[in-house]
Amino acid sequence: MPPPVQAPSGPLPAAGTLRVDAAAANRLAASTSALLTELERQRAGEGALRRLSTAAMALMEEGDGGDWRRALSTVVERHGEALRQLEECSWAVARASEALAEDVARLRLVAADALLGGYGPMVRQLAAEMGKRVAFEVEGLATQADRDVLASVAEAAVHLLRNAVVHGLEAPEERRAAGKDEVGTLRLNVGTVGPRLSVRVIDDGRGIDTVRLAEQAVARGVMTVAQAARAAPDRLRQLIFLPGLSTAHQLTTAAGRGMGMPIVRRLVDRLQGSVVLNSAPGHGTEVVLSVPVNALVQRLLLVETRGQVFCLPTPAVARVACVPPESVQRHAGELLAVFDDGEVTLADLGLLLGLPGESRRGHDLWVAIVHGAGELVGLVVDGLVDVRDLPVAPLDPALVDDLRLVGTVTLERGELALVLSPAALRVHGTSAASVLAQPVKEPAPPLVLVVDDSVTTRTLERSILEAHGYRVEMAVDGRDALERMARRPPDLVVSDIEMPRLDGFGLLAAIRGEPRWARLPVVLVSSRGAAADRERGMSLGADAYIVKTRFDQDELLRVVGRLT
Repeated sequence: MPPPVQAPSGPLPAAGTLRVDAAAANRLAASTSALLTELERQRAGEGALRRLSTAAMALMEEGDGGDWRRALSTVVERHGEALRQLEECSWAVARASEALAEDVARLRLVAADALLGGYGPMVRQLAAEMGKRVAFEVEGLATQADRDVLASVAEAAVHLLRNAVVHGLEAPEERRAAGKDEVGTLRLNVGTVGPRLSVRVIDDGRGIDTVRLAEQAVARGVMTVAQAARAAPDRLRQLIFLPGLSTAHQLTTAAGRGMGMPIVRRLVDRLQGSVVLNSAPGHGTEVVLSVPVNALVQRLLLVETRGQVFCLPTPAVARVACVPPESVQRHAGELLAVFDDGEVTLADLGLLLGLPGESRRGHDLWVAIVHGAGELVGLVVDGLVDVRDLPVAPLDPALVDDLRLVGTVTLERGELALVLSPAALRVHGTSAASVLAQPVKEPAPPLVLVVDDSVTTRTLERSILEAHGYRVEMAVDGRDALERMARRPPDLVVSDIEMPRLDGFGLLAAIRGEPRWARLPVVLVSSRGAAADRERGMSLGADAYIVKTRFDQDELLRVVGRLT
């Protein structure tokens, strides 16, 4: 096993030191002076309010004397004057504070080269120890960002580059066998997109083995076999961020012993950032980190659940919604909120966090829909508090191992609120208990119309489909099918081709000629396996064509499941 490779340690500024040029220092001094001036004006406004209070007290003492109305007019005039002064002062203080924050932010900017420019020796040493040949390229080192941001990104980049060399790039003989150049390519690209820093690590290696990740997830109880089988590739790739899950058959110190990618996720989450994985088997992997250029203050959505306030980074929040219970459905053990643009899985935030107590929400559900693990999830909360720009402090050491937490903020009364990672929340719990006190509407199973003149075939297909939860109606030929469809529209039609009165091709043409059935899925099942028959069926609008000689129930169920 190769020894651990340390991150580069070139002549960088000390952790507590920043080099500041004279112009930046002058701007900071000017902003500070402007802010102090406006604070003096605010104190003057407070004095005006105190004088107003004195006048009001005098007015009360005068009672109903002849000068009462004159005194009241004076109080009103001074009150208006004080309000105008304070409004002008508040506006000016806000402007001065923004200018000061901008100057401080500029003061903290350093070039990416200071922290990301020394990885070449590490990559070459690690490649040599692994018996691999790697061409390492770096771009965008003149890009500037907050020094603390770059420090976190630099730590994440170490893990990404190690993973790419150890797991991603193949040995020379494996690359030759795959028709690739013996020398693998590894690129580190740094740039900015608007107010965000983008860091990309790209290799042309073997790609991420989603099958291996699914096997590990099932073995560790993260997913069931059924969940792994129907999970999208992007969802499976997100499993690599779980501690201990890796595409490697043997974990090594050089690549972080299965903890490298979880550390990357933690570092990016703390910066209110995102990680995108793009990978194609045999063609390599691209990891894109996107974080704010300046991390002094972060915009957060404050939500309440079980009597506690929590914060969600707004870049991870797609939308917030108030969901009526009648728009919620239960399907395959999950609750789904139905929107105009699709369905979103719901999860109770209090349950995901394991909080004691009961929900305090009312009849409707407040939902924060967030990006998590490559998909959207609706976090059900007791209420939405506010959206604020707040500085995020590091976690207490006792909480640092909880991937669901990325930091803390201090609220008005001095209490702390935890900042959450939506991606880690989704990974930790996808099947929260019901978020509704009342029963949820269960959607009816899809209705499948089986059309076949053979009683044996249609009975067999009916038993297969009903055993897997479908409702089934049967017809003996195409004409019988059309009559039944007029009375009770199905969700899908499975039809033979060779039938009396109206065959499968005629039935398909009749269905596609009726506007209300134009999008109805139709599957042709026939013993006619000639290419011409298949082409005719598909040209008439069939969604699938199954040849009976190769028919098995798994194929039928896969097709029906996909189309319904």
